Amino acid sequence: MEELDKWCRICGTGLHKCGHRLDEFAERTSTTLEEMLSFCVGKKETKPNDGKAYLLCSPCKEDLLVAYKLLQLYHETTKRLFKTSTTNAFSMPNDLSCTENNKAQSVANAPDK
Repeated sequence: MEELDKWCRICGTGLHKCGHRLDEFAERTSTTLEEMLSFCVGKKETKPNDGKAYLLCSPCKEDLLVAYKLLQLYHETTKRLFKTSTTNAFSMPNDLSCTENNKAQSVANAPDK
């Protein structure tokens, strides 16, 4: 079996000279690629010296950053839009607008459930 430090953890592509270590921080954040991967897959997936590949290729790193941002946006939007009331019914604000930053769709008079 070849050394696992030559393979991308996500896609399995061979890495010839360089790869991004999962313990490195993503640009302009205090979050490591490992933390992002664990958040996206829903469990603690990696650790150094666990016998599994610990590098990412550049395309997978970029895809991970996009996936992480998308999931963060989803969870933030879910918290904002669906607040549990005292009757355990979901309430949605009627003043949503579509913007370039949050990608929310307009909602007018959402039906009560």
